[in-house]
Amino acid sequence: MRPARILLADDDRDDRAKYGDVLRRAGYEIVEAESVGEAQDRLREGGLDLAVLDLQFDRNLRAGLELASLAKDIPVIILSHRKHFDGAMGSWKGGIFDYILKTVDPQPLLAAVRRALVRVFVIHGHDEGARISVVYFLEKSKLRPIVLSEQTGQGRVIVEKFEDYAAVSYYAVVLLTPDDLGRSAKAEPLQPRARQNVILELGFFLGALGRERMSLLLKGEGGTLEIPSDCAGLEWIPMDLPGSWQLRLAREIQDAGIELDVSWLAPGSR
Repeated sequence: MRPARILLADDDRDDRAKYGDVLRRAGYEIVEAESVGEAQDRLREGGLDLAVLDLQFDRNLRAGLELASLAKDIPVIILSHRKHFDGAMGSWKGGIFDYILKTVDPQPLLAAVRRALVRVFVIHGHDEGARISVVYFLEKSKLRPIVLSEQTGQGRVIVEKFEDYAAVSYYAVVLLTPDDLGRSAKAEPLQPRARQNVILELGFFLGALGRERMSLLLKGEGGTLEIPSDCAGLEWIPMDLPGSWQLRLAREIQDAGIELDVSWLAPGSR
């Protein structure tokens, strides 16, 4: 897989060199821009996975935010020497993944870049509440969820979409919720079960990513939800206890080597 391609736009030569060196040593391909015009050109050319933009260029205190509006479908990290962003931000909050204070230590930026480039594919059925809860957890923990229904089709059939998103996803979260009823020809009565598309996607991403990069969330009907026999032996996280599933999911994601921010979780759930 090719290294992630990052735009680093900053009119301060020293800062650009410091952050660029750290990101290159971490294995990223860096495209530099020293002016607003150059950054605009690089963003319009595309082919980027992430944009790291200085908040201020020359006398324009909001240049980074204006550039961020050109960053289509990629996360944006804003850099600034200012300890408080609110004055420059105003009410503008859209499209920014993180805000990093410029210091002598480049590690906070490196950690934010690693989080920004982790994409988590969310497999779900018809339970909108469960889907929203998981997406909220991932976004609040500063990860990037991919929900298939929210992506553009671009003329691709469903299997092509799976292939494309499996190639850019590092992790998958599967939601099995009691959306359907079914049984085998020899069994009575009907049992609640997950949607068949969820089972298909589970199998596809299990093969693409491996068991160690997948978490399975189970929302139950008193433990009666039908589990596919081929999934025997996999560990499930029950969603029925509010709060506890977030902590278990966070631990599984961390065990896969992914950095995430869970400082927002209530102390009692950590």
